[in-house]
Amino acid sequence: MREKGLGVLLLLTLMILPGCGPGREETKLEFRIPVRVAVVKTGKVEDVLKLTGNLRAESTVSLAAESRGILRIALRGDGRPLAEGDRVSKGRLVAELVGEDVRVAARMEATRQRFLQAKSDLEAKKELLERGLITQTEIRAAESLLEDAKLEYDRSRLSEKRSRLISPIDGILLELARDDRGRRIAAGQILQAGQIVARIVPRGALIADVDVLGPDIGRILVGQKARVSSVAFPSRSFSGKVIRLAPNLDENTRTLRAEVAVENQGDLLKPGMFVRVDVLVAQHENVPVVPRAAVVDRGGKRVVFVARGQTVEQREVRTGLGNDASVEIVSGLKPGEKAVVQGMETLADHSKIRITS
Repeated sequence: MREKGLGVLLLLTLMILPGCGPGREETKLEFRIPVRVAVVKTGKVEDVLKLTGNLRAESTVSLAAESRGILRIALRGDGRPLAEGDRVSKGRLVAELVGEDVRVAARMEATRQRFLQAKSDLEAKKELLERGLITQTEIRAAESLLEDAKLEYDRSRLSEKRSRLISPIDGILLELARDDRGRRIAAGQILQAGQIVARIVPRGALIADVDVLGPDIGRILVGQKARVSSVAFPSRSFSGKVIRLAPNLDENTRTLRAEVAVENQGDLLKPGMFVRVDVLVAQHENVPVVPRAAVVDRGGKRVVFVARGQTVEQREVRTGLGNDASVEIVSGLKPGEKAVVQGMETLADHSKIRITS
């Protein structure tokens, strides 16, 4: 047994000795920096001003009582009175004023009868003139009476018409039967002449009032396109366009007021809503684009590290338009090349890398 144990020990010694000899080559460990890369693609990039504002109607039509009378709200097709938020078409009766005051102001029946009588008298006198029984002077007097009667009748018809409040546009009832304090006026109450009965806003376009700050003031121009969105409709975007810039800055906020016309498809947006407005300053299409993280500053230059096999090449680039996510490459990169987007903190030209994804 002792000889067998010595044999095993001798065998192990012979196996270990060659590895410890002076001729052994040491294995070198090579460190490669782990990085993530993105392929340079061709795409669209925009320069956008991100603003916020409030919506309002472009214009408002007010219908006022022109004489004293009792308020009567017009009915909808289902028999219920019109209400705020309802759509009305051009020529649609919104409300009317009724009562004795209105009737007296109009005097429709009396003036109509007077007009018809004057017209009949003139026709009769013309027959008498043809028979030589009256003179031309009497005809002129009858014509004068008819003109006076017609004028009174037209005034009566106008007065009656004014008691009927008609929408002059296709729009939406923004306000209906409210007093100066915003309280509802019930049907059947007496209104005074001059009192506002309804306010109607046109359907469709709204205006977003936005305030532009500092350096952005020099970048916004009339005619620029815009995208408008609201938290009420997070998956929808509405088209817009800058239509007006204020001639001066606000003295208190030092901001420039800009008006953006918004296409309100489906009448989803409402006056008073808070919205985000992205004004498109410039747009380039079919240009090389990389994630913004790929462009770093080295020695006062903008560079991108381009993966070439297991090493990187530090490449100076010139950038164009950009946003928070991506940037246009004007020169220095070509579509299809791989740009390092993560792990470039310790990279230098020709550093060895290991692409992790």
